[in-house]
Amino acid sequence: MINDPSGGVADQLASLQADLDASANAEMATRCDELAVPADRTHAVHGRAATEIHHFAEANAIDLIVMGTHGQHGLGLLLGSTANAVLHGIACDSLIVRVGLSFRNMLFVGDGIGSESLNALRQAIRAARAAGARMSVLDVVADLQTDRSEEHTSELQS
Repeated sequence: MINDPSGGVADQLASLQADLDASANAEMATRCDELAVPADRTHAVHGRAATEIHHFAEANAIDLIVMGTHGQHGLGLLLGSTANAVLHGIACDSLIVRVGLSFRNMLFVGDGIGSESLNALRQAIRAARAAGARMSVLDVVADLQTDRSEEHTSELQS
């Protein structure tokens, strides 16, 4: 940063930050009001996004983090950098959704549709209904012959 003994740069940054905060808070208030989110359930913090999301989730006993991602292209950018950083180190469940998409067909994947998966399936069905989407359920059952031959093939290639 430029050494400015008069404090002009620091004052300009503080003013810019205040303008940015006011604009972001006004936008959030408008959007949340449109969606009937109570004002006491909206929050704004400063800092590194992933770190602040982790802190907020832990401090508020959050069960599920829902985030939008822009879905940039390429394997390294499969998830946005913020979404990827949030996924690492969270103790709760997460739902990462590409922004700008509408959902017509949703897929619930269970690792055995047993009692452990039923709550997740119920939540998925609620989300599908709310989105006006059709829900499909997929359970992949191990094929002992295929699994064994794939393991053998992997061992041969090593």
